[in-house]
Amino acid sequence: MAKKIRIIINGVSFYTTKKQIIEGVGDNTRLNSICLHVYEKCVKEKLAGIGSTFYGESLDTKYSLQINL
Repeated sequence: MAKKIRIIINGVSFYTTKKQIIEGVGDNTRLNSICLHVYEKCVKEKLAGIGSTFYGESLDTKYSLQINL
């Protein structure tokens, strides 16, 4: 069974897997890229989780993302 990873984006929480993160967790490509970037950073730096704020193409789009491995 694949290990479940918890992601919280702008207050919305869901569980996913490494495979789903790589393939994309939704239909927003920018958000998928952010999730993959944060996941890879956690794995590379051996972190149990991380929280960050990212901005979209225009500064009016803001994503607060938390990931727990």
